[in-house]
Amino acid sequence: MTRFVPTPGQPWQPREQRPRPVTATRATDGAAFVVRAGIAGIAGIAGIAGIAGIAGIATLALPTNLAAAPSDPPPGQVDLAASPTPSTDEPGRFHFDVVLITALPAALQTGLSLGAGASATTRGRLGFGVATRVDQASENSTTHAVTHTQWQLSAVALGRTAVGRGHASLRAHAGATLVYETRERHQANRLGADAGDLTTSAWAVLPGVEVLAGVGLPIVDRWGLTLALGPTVHVGGADGPRWGFVCRMGVERWP
Repeated sequence: MTRFVPTPGQPWQPREQRPRPVTATRATDGAAFVVRAGIAGIAGIAGIAGIAGIAGIATLALPTNLAAAPSDPPPGQVDLAASPTPSTDEPGRFHFDVVLITALPAALQTGLSLGAGASATTRGRLGFGVATRVDQASENSTTHAVTHTQWQLSAVALGRTAVGRGHASLRAHAGATLVYETRERHQANRLGADAGDLTTSAWAVLPGVEVLAGVGLPIVDRWGLTLALGPTVHVGGADGPRWGFVCRMGVERWP
């Protein structure tokens, strides 16, 4: 081993601070460059392989019916390009749905109305049909229990477009809602009076309009799920127009 002997007048330095030969420095820098270049190359190859793998998985995940001809849709997919006014005597030409209803009452100022409904509309990009529903809302004040039962019948006009295997739609309902109100006094049996004098009822017919945005997705054969919601307005009440909302969620049969 060669010992480091300082020249006269040169102070002693630790080993790590001693100057190295130029050839050793260049060799070390060259080795470091080769190592860095190798790491960069491996990282680049791994990145390209990762991108190719992700692209391959995405390609496998795509539906296989993308190459199908527009005139020959796969089974279970609705042909929305068909005539919007088909013959009514041909079977399977209507959309049917049965739904659960959640809405604000047409006349009651508080509470939430729950019920069920159904509708039938013609197929095609533009459809027409009818819808009906029945729902009920109850609320209590300090003296009375109030219940509103609502029956609604309305005409439907809608536009729909295909989205993948399902469809998106915009519906407009216009019709009338029959509201039947019962108002019962709390603890009526303890007041000693006739129950008929402590329970009152009334009814009213309120015109209304609903605008709903919805989606539908087939699940099994021609049966699927449907969801639609949007604002409502009813007029003719004592407090003027009554704004609210309605949500329809249930099952649908496609033509």
